[in-house]
Amino acid sequence: MDGFTLNLWELRDSLAALYRKKGYAVTFLEDVNFMQIERDGAHATFNRLEIDGETAMWRHAGDEGTVYFPKAWLTEAPYDFYDTQAYISGLEFEYAIKTHTPLL
Repeated sequence: MDGFTLNLWELRDSLAALYRKKGYAVTFLEDVNFMQIERDGAHATFNRLEIDGETAMWRHAGDEGTVYFPKAWLTEAPYDFYDTQAYISGLEFEYAIKTHTPLL
């Protein structure tokens, strides 16, 4: 699973503490700005998400792999997820990332 996390680098210590408390191993890949968690063979990667006005920036591979897309392609309001906020990609983003990747 990959996930967007708004302000990931600012929240990484508190998120890491929450996941470690639940038994996950937590790794930070600073060169690409990922946070990875793993437990019992299951893993997830959290990617930085930044919002600038009406533009969302998915820092897919650090600053070198930024994907820009309309903020409107995310859910309107973030969801609470382990005491932090998480945006969910909407249908427009899912369609574009799967069918029109070069346009992003």
